Amino acid sequence: MSVTMQPPTQILLVEDSPSDLDMLKRTFSQSIDHTWYLADVDSLDEAILACRSYAAISPDASTFDVVLLDLGLPDSTGLETLMQFRAAVPDTPIVVLTGLDDDEIALQSISAGAQDYLVKGQITLQRLHHTLRFAMERQQTLLKLQQNEARSRRDLAMVQELDKFQLDFVGVVSQEFRELLGVISNAVELLRTLLVGAIDTKIEGFINQIQRSSSYMVEFIHDVVICNYVQSLQLMPMFATCDVGSLARLLVQSARAGLKPNQSIMFQSSGDLTQIQTDRMLLEHILNYLIANAIQYSSAGGDIQLDVQLDLGQMVISVRDHGIGIPVADQPEIWTGFRRGSNVGELSGTGLGLTIVKRCVDLLNGEVVLTSQINQGTMVQVILPMLDVLSIADTSLSTN
Repeated sequence: MSVTMQPPTQILLVEDSPSDLDMLKRTFSQSIDHTWYLADVDSLDEAILACRSYAAISPDASTFDVVLLDLGLPDSTGLETLMQFRAAVPDTPIVVLTGLDDDEIALQSISAGAQDYLVKGQITLQRLHHTLRFAMERQQTLLKLQQNEARSRRDLAMVQELDKFQLDFVGVVSQEFRELLGVISNAVELLRTLLVGAIDTKIEGFINQIQRSSSYMVEFIHDVVICNYVQSLQLMPMFATCDVGSLARLLVQSARAGLKPNQSIMFQSSGDLTQIQTDRMLLEHILNYLIANAIQYSSAGGDIQLDVQLDLGQMVISVRDHGIGIPVADQPEIWTGFRRGSNVGELSGTGLGLTIVKRCVDLLNGEVVLTSQINQGTMVQVILPMLDVLSIADTSLSTN
C-alpha cells in the first residue's frame, strides 16, 4: 500500500540574530515525522517582500503557511513590527518570537493579530510543532469566519435590496389597481344612475356583483400592502406615549358603522392607559384587524367584546366574539398568510388579518394566544410587555 506524502510546511523565519536563527533551524531539523521548508530573512521589509513574492517561489500556494516573527529587527521593534507585518500580510498566521517570558507581551501580541508566541530559549521540538500546528488551524478558522461574515453581509444587503424592491413594487402596483378599481366603481354607479328604473333584476344582480367584487379587491389590496409593510425587514417599532384607551374607543366607534344588524361591540378597560409606551400604528393595526375579524365571522345579533387591561407590567388586549369559531385542525396555520378556517363558507376575507396581527405583536415583543371553538366563538389575547421611558431610551441608543 502506497503512503501519501504530506507536502512540507512552508515557514518563513524572520530573525536577525544568527545564533537564534541557528537554534531554530536545529530544532526543526530534529523532526523525523514532518517535513519543513524554511526560508529566512533578517528584516521586516524583507519579510513583507518575501510573503508578497511567495507565489514566484511556490506557485501552489499564495503565501507561507506560517511566519515566525521576531519583534526586535533592525528596521522595526516591539509590537509595531507585528502590526506593520499584519497590515501588509493579513492572511498569514504569525507566531511571535520573544526573548522575554512575559504574559503581558503575549497578550498584547495576540490582541495585535498574532496567533501565538514562543519564548526563545524555551523552544522544544514538541512545543514548536504544537504551536505552529494550532496557529495554522486557528488562522484557517478565522479566515473561514471572516469569509462567512462577508458572505452574510452580502446576503443581508441583497435581502434588504430585494425587500425594498418588494415594498416599492407592491406600493406602485397597488396604487395602479386602486385607480382602476375606482374607475370601475364609478362607472358602475354611473351606469346604475343612468339606467335607473330601466334595468331588470338580473342586470341589477350583475351590477351588485361587480360592486361586491370591486370592494373585495380594494380590501384585498389594502391588506396586502399592510402585510407587506409590517413584514418588511426595514420596519422598526417607533415607541412613543400613547393613550391606548382613547385609541381603542375611537376604533370601536369607527367599527360600529360596519356592524351587522343587531350586532353590538363593547369596550372595557382597567388601569391607567393614558401613558402607554408603544408604537401607535402597530397597535392600531392589531386592534383594527381583531375587531374586523370578530365582526366578519360573527352572525347578526352577536356581541363583540374588547377588553384592555394592565396586569403585572403587561398590557393584555382581548377580543371575544360568539361567531363561527375556527376548527382545531386549522388553528396552527391560521397565522400564515392567506389561510382561513375551513368553515368560513361564503364569508369574504383575505386571510391576512391574523398574519398582520401576529407580525405586529412580534415587532412589539409580545405574544398572541388564540382560543376558539366551532359555533361557540373565538377569543384572541394579545399580551404586550410594558416599557418605561428610560428603557425605551436605552433601546434607542443601543440601536443607533
